[in-house]
Amino acid sequence: MTQPDYTYFFVHWKLQRPIHWPNKAKWSEEEAEKAAASVADHPVSDTMVFGELWRNRIRGHLIGLQEGVFNHWHHGRIVLVGDAVHKVTPNFALGANCALESAVVLVNKLVGLNRTISENNRPDAGTITKLFNEYQAERKPRMTEAFEASHLMTRLQAYDGLINHFTMRVMVPLLGQSTFADKLAELVSGAPKFDFLPVKYPSVATTYQWKDEIQAEVARVSGQSAGKVQGSVPNHPRVAFWTLQVVAFLTLLWMFIVRSAPGQPLPLDQAQQLGLPSLEVNASQRHVLAGIQT
Repeated sequence: MTQPDYTYFFVHWKLQRPIHWPNKAKWSEEEAEKAAASVADHPVSDTMVFGELWRNRIRGHLIGLQEGVFNHWHHGRIVLVGDAVHKVTPNFALGANCALESAVVLVNKLVGLNRTISENNRPDAGTITKLFNEYQAERKPRMTEAFEASHLMTRLQAYDGLINHFTMRVMVPLLGQSTFADKLAELVSGAPKFDFLPVKYPSVATTYQWKDEIQAEVARVSGQSAGKVQGSVPNHPRVAFWTLQVVAFLTLLWMFIVRSAPGQPLPLDQAQQLGLPSLEVNASQRHVLAGIQT
């Protein structure tokens, strides 16, 4: 990633084993230097290798990538938002978006509650707990979806196993970037928005619309055919990922069978019946080609 004056870079390594809380993965500066040296000769552009980038860094660290979605998001009058309660790997760049979405949902509910109270009618502990429960219930399914998308993309990009390696090197280029862009757009289209601000978004022709606007339109035209609407089928990254994995596995299996199957010679009389060239013709053709090459 680049800006006018800075370049940000990441190099990923797969850990030998997963590390679970409360254990923490920490590495020293010496270990960071050793890791950087192991990929120093890898090109990052047509004119630069990683070692040059590392030597000119302003700062750099070797850290562990944490991921997870907690089961408990609040206690009493304390509620958590963002990485404090749901953390994803950076491969899909969803972390900041997810934190903003959680903040939007929480603020929407707080503003709604604030409209119902007065100086003599303060919310009690039960009301606060109920609001926080609603916030978690609304956000957790969507956060699980975002978590799975990032989790699976990380495994793909880390070449985690033969199937993931083959999928990333062969299947993904065949599918094209638009496939992943569509999946990301489908995920983003379900993002929550502030419901108390007088903001009107311009109506433009796009492939994807905000899902809340689609639902409102469907409700408005109740009883009429709303046509095919994107998002009518839930977007499950894990289902899409495993579908891709199955296709990759079957492709690998087919390639293995084709390469391993012994060839069977075709008798000359059968070849002539099928209209195929005889062995003598094939031999003379190969001889001629070899003569031309020499």
